[in-house]
Amino acid sequence: MWALAESEERWHFALSANEDGVWDWHVQENRTYVSDRYWEILEYPPGGVTPTYETWVQSIHPDDRDRVVAQMIAHMNGQIDNFRSEYRALTSHGSYKWLLDRGRVMNRSVGGEPLRVVGTISDITAHKKLEEAFVESQLRWRFALEGSRDGVWDWNPSTGGAYFSADR
Repeated sequence: MWALAESEERWHFALSANEDGVWDWHVQENRTYVSDRYWEILEYPPGGVTPTYETWVQSIHPDDRDRVVAQMIAHMNGQIDNFRSEYRALTSHGSYKWLLDRGRVMNRSVGGEPLRVVGTISDITAHKKLEEAFVESQLRWRFALEGSRDGVWDWNPSTGGAYFSADR
């Protein structure tokens, strides 16, 4: 009994330390457990929404939904080993957060049907905002360079690689 309690405590601490939310979907019953951290990420009070496959699908941004559902189906059909997807999910306040969602079928029936899928979600919104800012910065730099009549050069001393734009 002591070993089980210690193991539970270890997993609780590990999950708390990395700030991921946990989900555990019993497919045949369409019953899902989600951790308190899962609710926190999506800004819902614990138990604020009944977690089912349908509520999960509806929370995915419409522009991401078909791709994410196709990835989950491919995983459940055994076409890919793990489910891994980045997408936007609706929060309780009506805004979207970027999530990294990872999961895996843990149990299958004798016929190969998925019985239980377990996974985690991570809030990657800040990372995505930095990524978008970087792309925007690169575009501004490119537009400025292309609109300029000046030549530009760039040299990387560690690789010896160089870039030169032609003077116009």
